[in-house]
Amino acid sequence: MVTQTQAALPTQTATSEPLPPTETPAPLPTIALLLPTIPPLQAQPTAAGLPSVATKDPCGDVAPLKPNGVTVQVKFVNKSEAPADLHFGMNFANDKGECGIYYFSLGRYEQPIVTVLAGCYWAYAYVHGAKETNAQSVDALCVTDPARVQSIWIGKETIGFH
Repeated sequence: MVTQTQAALPTQTATSEPLPPTETPAPLPTIALLLPTIPPLQAQPTAAGLPSVATKDPCGDVAPLKPNGVTVQVKFVNKSEAPADLHFGMNFANDKGECGIYYFSLGRYEQPIVTVLAGCYWAYAYVHGAKETNAQSVDALCVTDPARVQSIWIGKETIGFH
């Protein structure tokens, strides 16, 4: 079929006229723009007279391995019916300036007791079931009493106290 199509196409012969030349547009003129010079930004003094410096969120890093602040025990109860990867992060630094995120991999129905810094936390888990879901805390999870073990349940979609 391809051969027949090619054979049916007209061919250029000596009697055919050459194609007219393609018109090429002239180059556009260059326009020079003069922009004002902007001085570099300088830090503005704060109330204490020190320059302000932008810093990254100190609670966005991994929590300290050997904390100096008060620690508490938390029992995570995996009720999601599947393995889950839990991120448990502090909302604010403690009185020692410590904070961070803890990471835990929980097996199906696992209930580990872990030690974390005392404080208020957010929680987010990737649940690896037949249908993967994300579970998260709705409210702050404050664990501050070192004399008791606080239970936090991880469901298919929510994480909270029980």
